[in-house]
Amino acid sequence: MKSINYFILLFSCIFPVMINAQSGGEIKKNEIGTDITSLIERILSFNQSEFSTPYSATYQVTYKRHFNKMSLRTGIGGNTSSADVDNNFSEEVIKRTSQKIDYRIGIEKGIELNRRWGFYYGVDFRHSISNTRNDSWFSNGGWRHGYDRKGSVLGFSPLFGLEFKIGDRIALQTEANFIAYFSRIESQPIITQISENPSFERPSSDLEIAKSSGTTFNVPNFLVLTVKL
Repeated sequence: MKSINYFILLFSCIFPVMINAQSGGEIKKNEIGTDITSLIERILSFNQSEFSTPYSATYQVTYKRHFNKMSLRTGIGGNTSSADVDNNFSEEVIKRTSQKIDYRIGIEKGIELNRRWGFYYGVDFRHSISNTRNDSWFSNGGWRHGYDRKGSVLGFSPLFGLEFKIGDRIALQTEANFIAYFSRIESQPIITQISENPSFERPSSDLEIAKSSGTTFNVPNFLVLTVKL
């Protein structure tokens, strides 16, 4: 999967500046953050009904390198799942897997409003990569339909955010952003005959490609806990 290569590339860029973090009385230039929205939901029992969808952070880990006039910002997140389902009518094992990785890299400029509050604005380049396989999506006419799907979303995202300083090193941040994106999804049908006498001919297994583009605006709906090192 190509996503691991992107992770290694980002980590190799971030690691050298992390090991050179400032100490003592100098200004702390390195900042690491993690999305704590899901934790807050659990503690305060938000969205606990059976019909609600649990919050899932896009970027679980963020990192900023502060310079004199602006800051470099990065973020990375993802998830993976895998399940093997035994088929009751044969000895087949149905595979269902999913992998997704999201990363961003950009710049921002901060403005100190007062001792506790700060404002920042900037722009990100965002990329999302996903791989999904489902050997059994639905069955029809003696054929089982599945798919092997690969997706990529590229985005350009202006943003602005607010920061509340809990202390000299610890802060809470949230932000809004506008995204212009381009999406490409490749879907390979997986067709399996499950009847000796199907009621119609074998469905097409040709590769399907879907492209789309658009814009969207996201209001602040998360909190990131940050620590300066």
